[in-house]
Amino acid sequence: MNDSIKSVIRHGLSFGGGFLVAKGVISADQVNELIGAVITIAGIIWSVRKNKQSAAAAPAKQTE
Repeated sequence: MNDSIKSVIRHGLSFGGGFLVAKGVISADQVNELIGAVITIAGIIWSVRKNKQSAAAAPAKQTE
């Protein structure tokens, strides 16, 4: 994942978390845990997607 994309995602999540904390919906500790979880899940999804694309683009091996 591109560093600038990760940065935009983190800042967006921080903004959203700050908004929820200001409204009293969740605590600051919960925001940190949620942001970490979202970033982790996004990284896993990105990796799986990239690996599937790489496998589809690789030439098929011939068996004899």
